[in-house]
Amino acid sequence: MTPDLEIVHMGDEYLIDSRVLAAQLGYHHETVIRNITRHRTRLERTTVLRQLVGKPPKGTSGGRPEI
Repeated sequence: MTPDLEIVHMGDEYLIDSRVLAAQLGYHHETVIRNITRHRTRLERTTVLRQLVGKPPKGTSGGRPEI
């Protein structure tokens, strides 16, 4: 079962987590990020794209931050 698509209201903006979006669409997260990057210019004509970097979960040995 995939998580519900959660839209977060932050300030004057609405945000969607690309990891949750990928799960809802049935794609790998990397595929969604690659397509956002590929179509960035076209997407930015109608919306603002924000890129937030997630920190590794507490209690783990770290690793590469997730975009």
